[in-house]
Amino acid sequence: MQKIILFILLGVFAVIVADAETKIKLGIAGDTYFANDNDKISVFDKRKFTNTNIYKNSFGTNNVLVSASAKSDSWKANVAIATFGQLIQPEEANIGLRLFEGLWITGGVFTIWDDDYTYNKWFAESSLTDLRNMGNPYVAWGLEYVFSDDVTFGAGLMNTGFFNSFYEHRIGNINDDVNYDKTIYAKLDWNNLYKDWDLVLSCVTGNEGKFSVINSSGTFVGDLTRMTEIYASISGTIIDNLEAKISGKYFRDNIKWGDQESDALNMITFQTLLRYRFNEKFAAGIRFSYLTEGEFGIILGPPGPDPYFRGDNSGTECGIVCEYNPTPFTYLRLEGGMLSISNSNDPQANRFYNGTEGISSRLSVALSMGFKFSLFEKEIK
Repeated sequence: MQKIILFILLGVFAVIVADAETKIKLGIAGDTYFANDNDKISVFDKRKFTNTNIYKNSFGTNNVLVSASAKSDSWKANVAIATFGQLIQPEEANIGLRLFEGLWITGGVFTIWDDDYTYNKWFAESSLTDLRNMGNPYVAWGLEYVFSDDVTFGAGLMNTGFFNSFYEHRIGNINDDVNYDKTIYAKLDWNNLYKDWDLVLSCVTGNEGKFSVINSSGTFVGDLTRMTEIYASISGTIIDNLEAKISGKYFRDNIKWGDQESDALNMITFQTLLRYRFNEKFAAGIRFSYLTEGEFGIILGPPGPDPYFRGDNSGTECGIVCEYNPTPFTYLRLEGGMLSISNSNDPQANRFYNGTEGISSRLSVALSMGFKFSLFEKEIK
């Protein structure tokens, strides 16, 4: 990883010297939170089914990001480092070179596609749809064609390691088996598809290699060998001050347990968000998400270590948020939500505990505040 970042920095330095006009940006952003819920069982004080606002009854930090970018007509580069609690990891270290009008070649470390940092999202609290992402800072090389300022299409080859299991909380596992580095990706970004509505479509497919999968209950599922992941999202303004975002994900995984390989495990999740902005300082929003997956699913999974547990799992999550923006670059959010997990064959397989018995739903509340600053922005001619 250090070699990759050094390569990117050397490349940036070389093209800055050679290029006549360069736009440079430097920024920092982050957030902190306090969260609680009515689940009486908490392993290591971590809340179940969360990848943000993870720790219960204590102040915590979701992420802090330091980012830098530089761009000209013939090249572009991005470098970013983020913290997730006590973990520090590179999020971006990539460079792009223009081959000819509209066509770029890109390579390096890239951040995830289908999720964002909490200070850019409408909710700081994670939902069911956020629990598995399509990317997890991955290494890739590819081509990118810019049809216009609004439409970009990219495709290429990707190293395995982007798979994001529940407990890893965005920590990538890079697979050293070169026989499995056969993953391909494609991604379409279309801004202003209709008025201010933006569309994102992306797909990843290939052989993941021998990657141990542990679900949300701590149960070893097996080794992930082959997978296909599809993501779609559309967002824009419905009427004045009312915004909407609808997204969906499909995952198809082949899991190997010893010498036996399972039939493909499917997971589908979608999410709808609405946000109304009363004025420049106050906004409110609602969210609904749904997830369904087969037995031994990676996200919901069986409720314990019993390997004989069977049944498809599904869940719903509803949330509300009130946001106050004292300045355009800071926010304060108060959120509440209810998460409900069910199993079609065993309704008693409850995931939460109220102190006397298992329950299938959880109520939660969270308070968070964050910032996003532009530290430096300059055009060098």
